[in-house]
Amino acid sequence: MAKFNFDAVMKEVFAHEGGYVNHRADPGGETNFGISKRSYPKEDIRGLTRARAKFIYQVDFWDPIKGDQLPDGVDLVTMDAAVNSGKSRGVRWTQTAVGLPKAQIDGIMGAKTLAAIQKRDPIELVKKACAVRVGFLRGLKTWGTFGKGWSRRVASVEATGVSMAAQAEGSRGYTKGILSREAKQAEVLQKRNSDTGHITAAGGATGTGGVETLHDLPLWAPLVVVGVAVLIAIFFYGRSRHDAQRATAYRNEMEKVL
Repeated sequence: MAKFNFDAVMKEVFAHEGGYVNHRADPGGETNFGISKRSYPKEDIRGLTRARAKFIYQVDFWDPIKGDQLPDGVDLVTMDAAVNSGKSRGVRWTQTAVGLPKAQIDGIMGAKTLAAIQKRDPIELVKKACAVRVGFLRGLKTWGTFGKGWSRRVASVEATGVSMAAQAEGSRGYTKGILSREAKQAEVLQKRNSDTGHITAAGGATGTGGVETLHDLPLWAPLVVVGVAVLIAIFFYGRSRHDAQRATAYRNEMEKVL
């Protein structure tokens, strides 16, 4: 169990949250170390110290998600998601990754969720939870503004989480082998999604998805086909970019394994 992982988890969280920012497109408003004025109106956000932020995270996030009872790696992906998108969502994404019935996906880290987590392979659970998280983030209206950074963050958290889970299970060599395997798989997916995006875009450029015999189509039909093809191509290009970020994150994580 990950009873002493809080400091290691917060090291990764802080690496992504950074210092003081006040981005006008961020619904949280003024933010420091990931602590937002919207969520903590009484805090001096600009003057917030790392120690104070860490205390807030332990009391208001780590303890509610039962971080000390989660397996290595699963604690990280649940905590980072909770910090970035709210405790309830962070837990829900882990619950979804576990495969709990819809009625039990309630955003609360209860006994049934903890029991179900213990029955799952932590490495696969880390990967699935991150995939669920990215899928949600892509649907947000602020994806266009923050998507690239969010995607990179989730890729890094996934790779670090897999590394933590692997190190808890085996040796240095075992961990590096797992990370190498995941990097190669991400590269394969990256190429596949990139190729699919290119094929879709090329088909849409013909106005009929590559079909040249639909003479009876109304004049507006080719425009619809092109529009749909563009949207699909963008989707696959986005997945390709995320897989490229995952591959890079896994290879970077391999270099950290001592």
